[in-house]
Amino acid sequence: MSHPKGNFFFQQRLAVSAFKHAIRVLVLLPGKREAQLTATARLLNLDDSGREPYTALSYTWGDAHFPETISVDEEIIPITTNLHDALCHIRREDQPVTIWVDAVCINQEGVVERSSQVAFMDEIYLSCEAVYIWLGVGDNATPTGTPGSERDHFALVRHFRDDKHFFELPGYRRDFETGLWVFDAEIPGAGVSWMDFEPISTSAWWTRAWTVQETILPTRAVLMYGQSTLTWNDLAEFTFNRARHINNYSGECCGRAHEALGGKRMQAMDNLTGHVMRLEHLRRRTGYIRSFSDVSRAFADRQCKDPRDKIYSILSFAKPGKDRLGIRPDYQKAVRDVYVEAFCLMLQDADMSPSCLLGEGFNSTSFGLPSWVRDFSKAMETGDLLRRAFEAYPLYNASARRLAKVKLTSHGELQLRGTQVDVIKDRSRVAGHHVKASFRPGLLDDWLQVCMRNGITVTHDTVDKTFVQVLCRGVIDDREAGKGKWRLLDANDSELPCDTQWKAFIGGDSRVVSRKYRIGVATGISGQVLYVTWNGRLGLGDPQVEIGDVVWIVEGSNVPFILRKTTEPDHYRLIGDTYLHGVMCGECVNDIVDTVTISII
Repeated sequence: MSHPKGNFFFQQRLAVSAFKHAIRVLVLLPGKREAQLTATARLLNLDDSGREPYTALSYTWGDAHFPETISVDEEIIPITTNLHDALCHIRREDQPVTIWVDAVCINQEGVVERSSQVAFMDEIYLSCEAVYIWLGVGDNATPTGTPGSERDHFALVRHFRDDKHFFELPGYRRDFETGLWVFDAEIPGAGVSWMDFEPISTSAWWTRAWTVQETILPTRAVLMYGQSTLTWNDLAEFTFNRARHINNYSGECCGRAHEALGGKRMQAMDNLTGHVMRLEHLRRRTGYIRSFSDVSRAFADRQCKDPRDKIYSILSFAKPGKDRLGIRPDYQKAVRDVYVEAFCLMLQDADMSPSCLLGEGFNSTSFGLPSWVRDFSKAMETGDLLRRAFEAYPLYNASARRLAKVKLTSHGELQLRGTQVDVIKDRSRVAGHHVKASFRPGLLDDWLQVCMRNGITVTHDTVDKTFVQVLCRGVIDDREAGKGKWRLLDANDSELPCDTQWKAFIGGDSRVVSRKYRIGVATGISGQVLYVTWNGRLGLGDPQVEIGDVVWIVEGSNVPFILRKTTEPDHYRLIGDTYLHGVMCGECVNDIVDTVTISII
């Protein structure tokens, strides 16, 4: 059953137009968890330093059904089940709670008001006393307090927050024959913390676009899953401690012990820590997420119902201010216009560097976008892949440090200078984004066949030095004790597999090669196709790659790009950046006398 989402009497009475930065807040009245939600509403002026303190809620709206209600100033307001559960758990029995909730405090039916309130959403979260991050509630922790609701869903997080080892977890034991740590899920208590952890790591909250700024901007954040609570600082401590333990291969730590858990359990933690790491880097203003463009790529896997919100939800991270170029939330504006304006701002933030064109999402057929504007509505894989792209980019030198910037024309085209170095002759199937999909034996067999039918001999039995370097894009994970960095491979690098390891690896046993090489391959081929050029080179590129596409070295860029010719001379469509073996270190530039100017449409 659907219900109105706005134009409520209390919203009309408390007009947010009364002040420049006025918001409505709810005052949740005390009550038991199972009781009807009741509240009063009031207007706050954020510019008033003497205003009362308030908290804010960060949650997911869920589906479009409104089966629950809250009474606001004796007016019955329909709300979603997820919001109802959150407010029931936040409400206290002994005192009122003042809280801002977007779905109720903003008139969602008023386009002008919604645009106006969203325009200073960052100030709403910056000014709040604390934010409650609602991850959901399970069957064992319902608002009515069923048996078992006292279980701590953050127990696993607290284990690593306290800097404990993997082998101190329930279920670990030492195999006295091998001397290695093993994990036995049949040991009593071994599986409980993992079952409780799963809904935390898989919560839809981690996938929503708006939750980025809702986490980063407040000074204090508290996570909630049912009755289980945890501070954000504790979650960050868990993330960094765990990374340090995983990358410590001394006999007294967890470099080997963590592998006993198996892929499924480790993947659950990897997924969560990937989200937390990106958010925490942005909170601390450290690491590889710096520009407005960086932020958009770092959280490109986030989703939202309105495609314009992929931009509006991160406008607060545009520097030196979100008012540049006149970009302000406007839900009457076309998606195309929002995306073009935002990408132009990102180019300016990047000083018109071609590096802004790295990553997925170009050459979109949606919204009438130019090929050089990223389709922000597309949910793209990030995490380790993004971190790798940022950290490995400075290692390449395809244009031999020829400095240049891209230019925007009055016709809405992007001009750049460069030279064509090759043409794509053949391509493979696409590698999946998941690590296990990347190592699927059938996939690599297909890639070997592409090589063989184009006169490049790569077999199961003998290592081909070019092929094994292409798989990891010529760089290798060189982290020690959790410090993220990459380095270029040498032709005879000790981390490359030998013939025996290669044979097992190509057969599906990824564990036989060094961990550093394995990480390099998993992040290198994820979501990519292998292609062969007419000059006999091997490369990795975007799944959109077609036979006949051309590879260009672009001045000012450390990596080449794949372009597609149009019917108009010197006009191309951008497919994406690429790794092409034999051109990444400026090998082709030395023979180039001059470059030409082309337009990307």
